[in-house]
Amino acid sequence: MVRVLTIFGLLWGLPHLAAGADRMAEVEKLVAEYTAVEKEYFEAPGPEEPTDAESIRRYERFPAWKYIPRFVELAEAQADDEAAFRCCQWIIDRTRNVGNDDKRIFYADQKAWNILTAHHTGRDNLPTLCLRATEYPAPAQERFLRGLVKRQELGREKLGFATIALAELLAKKHNRIEYYTHRPEAQSDFVKYVLSHRAPEWEENLAPANAPQIKADAAVLFRDVLARYADVPVTISEPGFRRLKNLGEKAEKSLHALEHLTIGSDSQNIVGTDLRGGFLDLRDHKGKVIVISFWFTGCGPCMQLVPQEQRLVATYKDRPFVLLGVCTDATLSQAQNTAKEHGIDWPCWFDGENGPIARDWNVLSWPTVYVLDQRGQIVAKHLRGDDLDAKIKELMEVKQ
Repeated sequence: MVRVLTIFGLLWGLPHLAAGADRMAEVEKLVAEYTAVEKEYFEAPGPEEPTDAESIRRYERFPAWKYIPRFVELAEAQADDEAAFRCCQWIIDRTRNVGNDDKRIFYADQKAWNILTAHHTGRDNLPTLCLRATEYPAPAQERFLRGLVKRQELGREKLGFATIALAELLAKKHNRIEYYTHRPEAQSDFVKYVLSHRAPEWEENLAPANAPQIKADAAVLFRDVLARYADVPVTISEPGFRRLKNLGEKAEKSLHALEHLTIGSDSQNIVGTDLRGGFLDLRDHKGKVIVISFWFTGCGPCMQLVPQEQRLVATYKDRPFVLLGVCTDATLSQAQNTAKEHGIDWPCWFDGENGPIARDWNVLSWPTVYVLDQRGQIVAKHLRGDDLDAKIKELMEVKQ
């Protein structure tokens, strides 16, 4: 009888295995198709300085808009199998191209995280999945992590990663509220067009009235990590977790940033050596509007920001404004060569790779830009383009 049941079980399972293989083949075929289309899209030539109308047309031609519904449909058809997990990964990866606030990707992103919450929390790569949930804060990602921190059966390592990931998500949520509360009004038609496509739920998730409680909750979680999971080793290489020994190091850095590097905080001082070997002290520039820009040679977006920085320096020459760079190149000679090649002739600290200034200012991506007002308070972070120009103009018009 046992043998008969075993054979029956095998025979019953074969069609399901075949179906699973067919679904994976279908997903991988769709991924390959999309990869080719996306490659063509990004390699297509375009104007160096596109007009707003051209930018809008390019935004709408982004191929993911047509493919997102197909991946959602495949994922929902059999949400608990490997093909569904692969579809969810693909959807989440697309947020790295356009964020997750556009309604066309927001709802797909939320469905993907709901599927992961319901069917895929037992995976070996759960710590990596936890950190992916922090990239673009939204309700489904928060539910995913809040569910994990309650599950003691996961073990200490996975609980530690789930806890710090939830803390990071709340901290990023707080940072985004700060950013969107204090950024200047949209200046270009393109930016206004993009903002008009936001999902209402995305905006509700970032209600300014909730900021104090979100900040307090994040701080509690970071302290929980320090108390219970500080020695859990960091064995994965994800943005913000590279070169860290354990979760305690990460919690200390992030808690410091939450408490001392938020908008409205008095800026901490920076003292060090500039690219010419001279002494450079942030306090010497108090009373001016200050832009602090973190960069390194191999950072394409950093180099793309240089022309705008040059224009700011020229526009506000002989006025109470200063641009200060922080270079995180591995060697001073490399930093000096790049500064000469690109015309970076404003004062720059040389911090070195993984240096103390970048650590103290919790720099996790490049370029990172801080704006300080005449009192030395942080008034903006991560601004570029029209937003940065508008913020500096606003501050420079304030009567001294």
